This record gives sequence, C-alpha cells and structure tokens, in this order.
Amino acid sequence: MKDIFKKLFGYGSIELINKAIPFILLPILTRYLTPTEYGVVTTYQLTWQILAIFFSFGFTSLITVGFHKKKDREFSLLKSNIFTTTLILGIGMQLLISSFILGIYSDKRFIYVIISSFLMSFVTFCLAINQTKKNIVHYGIIQIALTFTNIIFSIVLVAFFELGIDGRIIGFCVSPLFAIFLCFYFKNIQLNEFKFSYFKLPLLYSSFPLLIHQTINWARYSIDKYIILYLLGSYSLGIYNVNFQLAFSLSIIVMVTNRTIQPILFEKLNKKENALSIFILQIMIPLFGFIFIYLFVYLFGDHILGKTFSIENNVFFILLLSFFIQGIYLSFCNYLYFYQLNKQIMFNSLVSIFSSFGISFLMIHYFGFIGAAYGTLVSITVLTIFTYSTLSKNKILPWSKNENRIYS
Repeated sequence: MKDIFKKLFGYGSIELINKAIPFILLPILTRYLTPTEYGVVTTYQLTWQILAIFFSFGFTSLITVGFHKKKDREFSLLKSNIFTTTLILGIGMQLLISSFILGIYSDKRFIYVIISSFLMSFVTFCLAINQTKKNIVHYGIIQIALTFTNIIFSIVLVAFFELGIDGRIIGFCVSPLFAIFLCFYFKNIQLNEFKFSYFKLPLLYSSFPLLIHQTINWARYSIDKYIILYLLGSYSLGIYNVNFQLAFSLSIIVMVTNRTIQPILFEKLNKKENALSIFILQIMIPLFGFIFIYLFVYLFGDHILGKTFSIENNVFFILLLSFFIQGIYLSFCNYLYFYQLNKQIMFNSLVSIFSSFGISFLMIHYFGFIGAAYGTLVSITVLTIFTYSTLSKNKILPWSKNENRIYS
C-alpha cells in the first residue's frame, strides 16, 4: 500500500497538473473571452480530442497490457508495429479528414488541430510506455512539457497579445510539438522503429473495440455540447462548459487515480494476487474528491470566474455526481481490460451512449443545458451497471476468488 501511495504522489501529481490545464486556465479565459468565444474555443478542443483518439487507433491499451503479458523482444516488436501502423494510417486519415473538414468549413485553424492531434497520439504512446516501465523521470518531463507549453502559450497569446480564440487554439495545438521532440530525445521513439515491414493492419482487429470504447467515452462528455451548440448556440455552450470544467476537476482526479493504479493492479492480477484493497482505494479517492470539490466551489466558485460567467448549482452537482460514478466504473472496467474482454467493453459502451443520446437531445430541447447534465448522469450510470453485470457473469469481480477467474 505504501508503494501505491508513492506512485500516486509521483505519477498522480504529474498527471493531475497536466489534466488540470482547463481548470487552471479557467480564471484567465473567463476574463478575456466572452461566453460566446469560450463556446467557440470549446468546439475546436472537442475536435482535437476526438481526432487524438482516432489517430491512436486504440493502440494505447495494447501497449499497457502487452508490456505485462509479453517478453521484452515481443513487446519491442509490438511497439514498432504500433508506431509504423499509426504513422501510415494516420497520414492517410489526415489527408481525408483535412479534405472533408475544409470542404465544409473554410477555416485553416482545423489544419493545426488535425496535425497537433496526430502528433499527440505518439506522445500518448510514449507516456504509456514510460508508465508501464515505471520511468517516472521521463514520464514527468514529457507531461510537464505538455502542461507548461499549453499554459504559457495560452496565457501569453490570450492575455498579453489579446488574440482571443486564435491564442487559445495555438496554445493547445503547440504543446505536442515540444513533447514529441522529448520522445525522440529519450529514445521512446526511434527512427529504426518505422519500417514498412512493421506495418500490421491486423492490429486493428484487437484494438478496434477499444477505439470504439474510447470514442464513446469522449462522446459521453462531448456530444451533448454539440447538441447545446446546435439547439442553444455558442453563448449557452460557453456557460455550460464553464460549469462542466469545474465539475470535471473530479474527473481529473478519477482519471489520474485510474491511470496511476492501473499498472499496479495489472501486475497483481498477472501474479494472481488479491487486489481488493486497490479496488477500494480507487473508489475512496474520488469520494473524498467529490466532497472537497463540492465544498470548494460552493464557497469560492464565484471568485474563480469572470463577471460574465455564472455557476449553475444544479448543473454542477449533477455533473459532479456523474464523475464520481465514473470512478466506480473505471475501477470495474480495469478488470475487463486485463482479461481482454474488449468486445464486452465495446458493447457496454454502445448501450450506454445510445441510452443517453436521445435523453440528452430531448432534455436539452425542453429544459436547456441542464438536460445535458442529466444525460451524462444516465450514460455513466447505465455503463457502470452493465460493466458490473459483465464482471459478475465472467466471475471476475474484484472480490471474486482467484481460482474462479478466467485468464487469457
């Protein structure tokens, strides 16, 4: 347990700072951008996020699981296969996506978003490699580079040069450039890993369910924002997203905790050891985070935002509750990842997203953006229930006896 807390403090604090960028920038952006401008920036960020997922092709989880289940030589070959396949498919996708988007919007900002998100996929691979190898120094430097370039460029361009929307877009698009340089410097990526003979399209067969799962995770917290934009406009999107970012601080804690604990959990499961204490810890941390964030925003929230923005208490609370349930879901989902029940992960995700999409659309139409918060709550609750059911059916619940589990 001492080792877990040590890694939580190490990897967790680094990851926490990086993922907290939107929250850190919130007091500045809400003073220099109007709600409408903040809403427009949100659409570019959403596009960047989904493209980064597409360009990774679901390979990140193959790296994490492969490290624990393959020998060094096999893992090295897997890494080369992933890098080469991502490069070849990614270049083709960039050309297709650029032609499609520019054919609809004559906005060259999207070119920066597309290139940046493609580079980010390789950075994500390198972060996964360093974390699984427990190389906290390289992991930390890459994460810090991502964080500070994003923050510094955004503050300088938005606050000092008053570039508004363009300044913020440049801020989050530039950061992967510095990080990818560090990946080469630390030899996480090497040129000899890119050969056409390493191109393995069948990798997509294993990773595709995970790609669908990651895409649906993005959609769960993003598609409602497009609905708000479509039905209510950029101003309402700006107000909603500010409240979302405040509540999302709990999701940051949840994801950081999960990403830090996951390699430790996989190591225990690989040794067929009991990991119930890790499961309990992974739920308790978000619970304390829920209480702290709710009290903090209740007492100081109005002082964080600019005068043109407001805290919608009901929206904030519903979203905060949703992110706590997300913590429970990820605690269960790690077992599906380890036992490689990828199709079940995809099925559960599809059920949850379709159950929430219609609800979100109708509730946003009739009740405004609070309907989006309810849709998020429904989606993650349904997903958690289905995930629990899958674990129970396969006898791999955290408290199940090891001898009853299915090992792949």
